Amino acid sequence: MSDSGALLRLVTLSLLTTLISCTSAEDRHLAAARSAWSWAATATLTSEALNRGAVPRRYAQQILKAGKEVEDQLASQREWSTLSDEIKQSLEGALDQLASSIGKAATRHE
Repeated sequence: MSDSGALLRLVTLSLLTTLISCTSAEDRHLAAARSAWSWAATATLTSEALNRGAVPRRYAQQILKAGKEVEDQLASQREWSTLSDEIKQSLEGALDQLASSIGKAATRHE
């Protein structure tokens, strides 16, 4: 595994550990919301950077994979149902946009 892949896994695990270790339902809800917003922002910024040619496609693919893993983890937790549609759609939309940017980057290099 590459250094960036290992770093992504570490960040993902630390976010999930934070989510799990929260004690109250409100704390878990806030942690889930923060994680979703954070990953939405990460996916958006990565997509923008990829579109500018500032990051390699492989890096964007790693971010997309990690973001989808976090989304799946969040969706499997009770707190997911307490998040607003805005938060859920923001994460889903940002990941979809990143996937689209990755596809466009692939066609630019063919």
